[in-house]
Amino acid sequence: MTISFASLAGGSKYQRTVIITSTQSWVCPTGVTSIELFLVGGGGGGEYSASYYNSYNSSYNYGDGGGGGGGGVIQQTLPVTPGETYGITIGAGGAVSSDGGDSVFYDSLGTISTSYGGGKGTGMPTSFPMLPKASGGGMNTFNGSFYGASGGAGSAPFPLYAAASDGTHVNTYWRGVQGQPAPSRNLWGGSGGPGLNGYGSGGGAYNANTYRGMGFGGLNAGNSANQASDATPGKANFGGGGGGGSYNYGKAASAGGSGICIIKYWA
Repeated sequence: MTISFASLAGGSKYQRTVIITSTQSWVCPTGVTSIELFLVGGGGGGEYSASYYNSYNSSYNYGDGGGGGGGGVIQQTLPVTPGETYGITIGAGGAVSSDGGDSVFYDSLGTISTSYGGGKGTGMPTSFPMLPKASGGGMNTFNGSFYGASGGAGSAPFPLYAAASDGTHVNTYWRGVQGQPAPSRNLWGGSGGPGLNGYGSGGGAYNANTYRGMGFGGLNAGNSANQASDATPGKANFGGGGGGGSYNYGKAASAGGSGICIIKYWA
């Protein structure tokens, strides 16, 4: 846990910033009745591509490895109780072919806020996600041939629910949006979708049908594998998705990055 300070004009109060990078508890200080919560889920792991048997010409085609989805991002103002102990679960980055973990802020009565982990890269095309959980990028196919995979989903603004009438609950949720697909098999793999200020970005997807198969992840997310190297992982505590892998070059996909919790308050 890291705590930093910023003085209010006149020096009467200071803004405290508490940075939490691992699962633990936080005790609300005396006199604090409201916090700004920033919560990021773990990024989804990239998918290792696979071979595909083409019965038309009795041969194997190589698939594209989808990038992992970026972890969800919540930014909200919450009422809190001085002296109360709050629990924080930090979502782990998803291993290769696995979803990222959810990040949760809770009290003794139950869950207050959940920022969902990003979805793993998949072997099927994915549509625009309509749930808070970001879908990973998937392999695209056309007439039995693999084309460039979509990049992992990133996080984009989406109102989870409206502010309360008293103004104490100001909540904004960033859910996943689809990454950019490679438009043809002669181009690069799909790039990861952008996140919020480098948090919750999607991983890059590998394009098997070109020697230049790399797809670039969003900021702090993993790039896909290429002819010479494995995919790079999502950066820890930024919730970035992992990069997609390459079957035909034997290069591995990568894991997503873990989430984070940042609490700000005046005291």
